[in-house]
Order: sequence, then structure tokens, then C-alpha cells
Amino acid sequence: MFSSSPSTDRPSSGPAFQADFGSGALFRRDGQRCAGLAVEFISSLQESVTECFGDDARDVLYRCGFEWGLKELLATTTKLLRDSSPQNVTLAQLEPKFALETWWRTMRETGHGLAKIDCSRDGRGIVVIDLRQCPAALATPIGSHPVCHYYAGLFAGALSFLDRAERHATEIQCRALGHSCCQFVVGPGSEVDAAEAARQQATPAVEILRRLT
Repeated sequence: MFSSSPSTDRPSSGPAFQADFGSGALFRRDGQRCAGLAVEFISSLQESVTECFGDDARDVLYRCGFEWGLKELLATTTKLLRDSSPQNVTLAQLEPKFALETWWRTMRETGHGLAKIDCSRDGRGIVVIDLRQCPAALATPIGSHPVCHYYAGLFAGALSFLDRAERHATEIQCRALGHSCCQFVVGPGSEVDAAEAARQQATPAVEILRRLT
């Protein structure tokens, strides 16, 4: 599912989706309009971006995800702060794991996969995310490179908003490489660059994470 402009008159609870049969529109429970897309569409989208941008396709997908992550976290945290009690809670007081899991609950409902968020390395500004049933990976045949660049950008944008500082992300293992799940490291640029360099040297994900402990 992909969302577009929000609608203020839709319910925020109940079924994951609300259909307006008169207009043929579909809405998420938070009021944002969305559309149902087949896995084949996602595969074609990635192929089209690659054909159009060539070697820059990875960066294009990452940047699209980054901007979307910023937008989604803004909407999620705005709602959390508005609904908090007492009302003087600030963004800095929100637990990152709570904010991320609240955000991803809606993303999961709209078909973006099942995410396990590990903030145990937050002292170093690092978050590790395991993602199962990732549409980008499911739509791609087994190959030799990670393919979930949009998701890496999505997580980087989300953490950048929460940390109020630019965060980067890289995928250190991918279902499209034959792994059971996709795994991302999100954090400061230097840490993520080191993780990506290790991945390119065929370092196993478990060893990359050990180095980040």
C-alpha cells in the first residue's frame, strides 16, 4: 500500500482499511488515502527506476524512502504528542523504540512487512531493524546484492527525524540474497559506512553487529 493526502474525516480506529465505495477510494485507519498494489508492480517499479537512472537508481530509491520516512514520522509523532497525557510531553521525551514501533504498526498493516526494532545500541546512536516479508525483496529473484534501498532510506529518514540529526542506513543482509530476513543498520554516517564496507567484504551480518556492540 502507498499513501497519499490525508483525509480528516476518516476514523482513526477499527479495521485497518476503510473503503469509500462511492468514490472508489481506500483509506488507512489514520485517514490517509492509499492504493492496493501487486508485488509485480513493485518489481516493475524497481526495474523501471534502474533503467531510467542506471547506477544512480540505488540513491534515487534511498532518497525517496528517506523523504517518506521523514513525513511518516512527523505524522506519527505529531499524533503521539497530541494524544499524550500530560500534554507537555516533547519529542525529546518520546522513547525512540515506542515511536518507531507505533509508526511501523501502521506500515505493517499496509503491507510493508514485519519489523523487529532493536534499540539496544542506542547509546551509540545505532538501531538495528530485522524486516520480514519485505515487498521489495519478495519481488526480486535471488541475486548477489541487497535490493531494499527504498527501505534503507525509509528507516534513515525516520531515525533522522527522531534524533534531530541526519542518520544513514544500510542493508547488511537481504532476503534477495537468500537470507531469512532483511536486516538494516541505522545510525551516524561513520558507523553505517563501516557496516557497509564490511558487508562489501562479505563479512557476515552477525559479525558486523558484533563490531557495533
